[in-house]
Amino acid sequence: MFLRSLRLENIRTFDRFELSFERGGEPRPFTVILAENGCGKTTVLQAIAIAAVGATAANKLVRDASSYVDRRVAPPTTSDDLVAHIQATFGFDSTDTERDLPTVDEGDEAAARTSDLMSIASVPFESKTFYGFGSFAKRPLSTSKVDLLARARDTDARGWFVVGYGTSRTLPPPQWFPAISARSIDRLQSLFTHAPLIATAFADVLRQQLGDDVSRAYSKALAEVLVGREGTDGLLPASLVQQVVGFELRGQGGVRSSSELLDAERFVLRVGGSELKLPAVWLSSGYQSTIAWVADLLGHYALDMGRVVAPNEMRGIVLIDELDLHLHPRWQMQLVPSLRRIFPKLQFVATTHSPLILPGLHRGEAIVFRAKADGRVAVDEPDDDPRLLTASQLLREYFGVEGLYLNSVGSKLRRYEQLAAVAARTDEEERELQELKRYLTELGVERSEEVERVSPGAAL
Repeated sequence: MFLRSLRLENIRTFDRFELSFERGGEPRPFTVILAENGCGKTTVLQAIAIAAVGATAANKLVRDASSYVDRRVAPPTTSDDLVAHIQATFGFDSTDTERDLPTVDEGDEAAARTSDLMSIASVPFESKTFYGFGSFAKRPLSTSKVDLLARARDTDARGWFVVGYGTSRTLPPPQWFPAISARSIDRLQSLFTHAPLIATAFADVLRQQLGDDVSRAYSKALAEVLVGREGTDGLLPASLVQQVVGFELRGQGGVRSSSELLDAERFVLRVGGSELKLPAVWLSSGYQSTIAWVADLLGHYALDMGRVVAPNEMRGIVLIDELDLHLHPRWQMQLVPSLRRIFPKLQFVATTHSPLILPGLHRGEAIVFRAKADGRVAVDEPDDDPRLLTASQLLREYFGVEGLYLNSVGSKLRRYEQLAAVAARTDEEERELQELKRYLTELGVERSEEVERVSPGAAL
């Protein structure tokens, strides 16, 4: 399952919003949204999640659907008027033979194998619930007998995979065994609440539901994704001072429980010329948050498919809010290329405030939301290739940060150096130079001495 397009109408800061998630007719592997706070980045991720599970299941994710209605819209003249809509189109990989088809008749089955899925979730004014419909495009909504998307979610149909991660991505406590009620809904909770991730606890969940062999295979897959294998780098960086260079699966039968993943000294950390063996809970926040969401992703996919699937064969949509969370700048620069290499068939839609995520993106994968004068949001899709831009160009084009220096002190020092190098300064320039000199001296900023001033006439 992958996302083709999203359309919003009167949803929070978006009066009319349309965005394609394709490139050349194929799903775009990465879409990273940048914007100032309050411009709707998280809203778009949540809207995708709502459309992906369908209106019926969305009411289990969202406590009050009216919170998505644009409050700047005038109240409707009748209580039945619709004021807010989320509409998305999803496609499916035609080579995926393992996808379950929640069909009700031969017409639906034929459509399911050859057609995109359209999902609509709407909110009447002051309503607290979504209502809508999900149907394959070749089976018009008016002729469909059942909400096919709702049916797929009710039965946790295999191969309709969408997972989401909010900004609270932490490892679960030891010995914690989560309750899983509806897989398709549970794996999106993090985007809407601070619900803890199952993460490494999947070692226990998979052992209970699918057996020891699957649990061991899960732990092995997690180790390979995080630290790599046979000379292939994993997701954890190998370029920082502290490098995770190994993940031990020792013990009779390998790792089979979450406590063994969390508390045992599994991670081999290289610091300088020494190597330490540490448990996951002793690692930094950046390592822990990455381990948490990756362990969660692999676990949810294994539970969905009934077995552990190789990362390079996993298909579906991954939504991540603040992709750069807790990560060092050098790690941020490596993150997208690493995800692209390890999970080539997954479609990522993420948000970020960091310019250092951008060098890993291709042309058309960075989307900018800009606030208009009336407070509504416009979508800008820059045509630049972020891989070819300098740091200052990235800051200017995608974040609106102008100037050589990022604060006034640097700018004042630069102006001082310009004036100090000119002997024939005017009276006005000399006054400006002395004011800058006093300002920089008070701040303790080192500066060069100015050249001796001469009058313009003396230079002749």
